[in-house]
Amino acid sequence: SGEPVNDPHRFLVIADCLETVPVASAVMGSVAGLPAVRVGASHFAVMLRSAALLVAGPRVVEQTRTRDEAAGEAAGGSAGLTKERLGGAAIHLAAGVVDVVADTEAEALNLIRRFLSYLPQSVAERPPKVAERDSRWRRDLQLRRTVPLD
Repeated sequence: SGEPVNDPHRFLVIADCLETVPVASAVMGSVAGLPAVRVGASHFAVMLRSAALLVAGPRVVEQTRTRDEAAGEAAGGSAGLTKERLGGAAIHLAAGVVDVVADTEAEALNLIRRFLSYLPQSVAERPPKVAERDSRWRRDLQLRRTVPLD
């Protein structure tokens, strides 16, 4: 007697969290379905290079494909469906679903700690002040070429 996966309340809970607390996600293995959606609905997301983030796994996708597609693969059309091809770290980094890829769990957790260190402890507080280490007079010529004057 649980709520259906697409119940609007489930998504409202995610939206409420996003406006009140920092939401960071770490993909450290295979993640599929609604938990995969939650990764995309994060302020910061890190993924292990060896992990997979999927709406559905290879078996589910395979069942939805046409016989012609499967026959094309059997004839050498592609290397077959794998978690890496459907939802590997490189795909999600390029698409902007995750912000950074880490090689180890320790590295992933350190990246999340660093992200959280830039934020206040509460929505009622201002961000922490830190000593400025960058000269206010430093110029980045690449920005002049990237950002138009108008």
